[in-house]
Amino acid sequence: MNNLAVLLSSKGDYAVALPLYERALEAFERVLGPEHPFYTDEREQHSRIANSKGNDVGALPLFERVLEARERVLGRSIPIH
Repeated sequence: MNNLAVLLSSKGDYAVALPLYERALEAFERVLGPEHPFYTDEREQHSRIANSKGNDVGALPLFERVLEARERVLGRSIPIH
């Protein structure tokens, strides 16, 4: 599912790719957990697709969730003002 979403998004077919990413993310989160590096990498890709579709408002909370999860696991390396 995830690989198909990657292929479709690379072709610009975001409308079909986004629901596939969402389904794959649900499975990754259930199996790996929300702070697993693979899950956060895929969540970031999902955020980038939302942003590519011009959905800046919708993409922002997705990027913030990735950042929060990575900071919990890796610690904060860059001060945020």
